[in-house]
Amino acid sequence: MRTIKRSALLALLACTAWLSGCMDVADKRTPEQWLSLSAAGLAATDTYSFSGSTSIIGADGWSYTPRRFSGEVVNHEQVKSYAATAADQSESRTPAELLKELQQSTNKVSIQTAATAEGHIVLQAAVDKMAAKRRWEQRLTAEMAALASQAPAAEGELRQEWLRTYETSHQELQQMLSTLEVDGQYKLTIDRSRLVPLQLEEQTIFAYQKQGKRIMEKRTTNISLSAFDGSTSP
Repeated sequence: MRTIKRSALLALLACTAWLSGCMDVADKRTPEQWLSLSAAGLAATDTYSFSGSTSIIGADGWSYTPRRFSGEVVNHEQVKSYAATAADQSESRTPAELLKELQQSTNKVSIQTAATAEGHIVLQAAVDKMAAKRRWEQRLTAEMAALASQAPAAEGELRQEWLRTYETSHQELQQMLSTLEVDGQYKLTIDRSRLVPLQLEEQTIFAYQKQGKRIMEKRTTNISLSAFDGSTSP
């Protein structure tokens, strides 16, 4: 009987030591490693759902109605996407693609110890400003180019007026982009055991010159992820 108890105790101690060792390894991971592991974990997940909203505070301080969206990824493809307006459909990237972009453009990552709850890791990431500017230049330029296809087909005054308005807007965009500064900050909550992101919060501040004045706008996006490979647990 003593032998059995002793063996059981040794097994329990070995198991405890093994778990402690695993926790030590996890606790010693750098913020960059947590970010990399969460990006890889989400990329390897076949199926998941996401939902979120984007809020914009304009240069005049006016806060626009938050634009809400949701979607589902199956076999790594975004097969369903729902948005409040047609304009929101322009965001076709999956959360995995967004996380990969964040990983590639981040120049500083830290762990928010105070915000980290049991079973979670919370990262604070700052995006390289030049990389962020290039990404938004490409996005805004592409959106402006897409508008060109909406010009009235029939020749006439309506088409000429539309083209004049488009050219004015295009020149204003070019002037804005020439002075654009972008400051992107992200907060990422990660499931420690499954190594997948549970929530991604983005706050981006845009500053640019317009008619000799410095203009600032803020964009905030919150994305929640769930149902990883059909799981209903958070």
